[in-house]
Amino acid sequence: NDGGCNVMEVNFMRLRGGGLALFYCQKNAEDRDCVVVAAHPYGYLLFNKGLQKCIDGGYLPPEITDRFDGLEVINGSMTHSLNVKAMRLVEGRDLSFTGGTDGHMLNDLGTTVTCAHADTLDGFLDAVKERKNLVIGHEKGPIKKIATGVMVMAKHSRYFIPSMVINYQQNAHRPRHYLNRRRERKKNSPK
Repeated sequence: NDGGCNVMEVNFMRLRGGGLALFYCQKNAEDRDCVVVAAHPYGYLLFNKGLQKCIDGGYLPPEITDRFDGLEVINGSMTHSLNVKAMRLVEGRDLSFTGGTDGHMLNDLGTTVTCAHADTLDGFLDAVKERKNLVIGHEKGPIKKIATGVMVMAKHSRYFIPSMVINYQQNAHRPRHYLNRRRERKKNSPK
């Protein structure tokens, strides 16, 4: 917790001078001087966990994208096709782009990075906002994804049942939502 804001994600950046900068994602960051980026916009598996996935599914309005400065276009844990879709989403829009490993194991770290010519954290964030950055990296292969999954499951096994309850609560309405959208489309389609 930082000044009443819940920290969502923490990242580190090595500065040219050798120093290490710390930056992190916070809930309710809109009133702060920061870069707000939607991570893995097409989500994970069957869950409604990505910004664009939720927009496409009709769970979020398209204009919610205006609340973000950018999208994560390369995520080491996503499939190549989902990363390509994220890159295409950024093209032609006024959105910046980042990349990250989504690393849960030490050997994951640094396999996908966001780069910019900057001497300070503020300079780096400004470069990202102005799209003067680049992303270098790749997705994990299937063996690494399985290893990560096993490690994460072992580490978080005590949270399995509460997590399943939360995922059920978040996703139980999906079939009803799908059927309602389908009925609405059928009703509005020309005959």
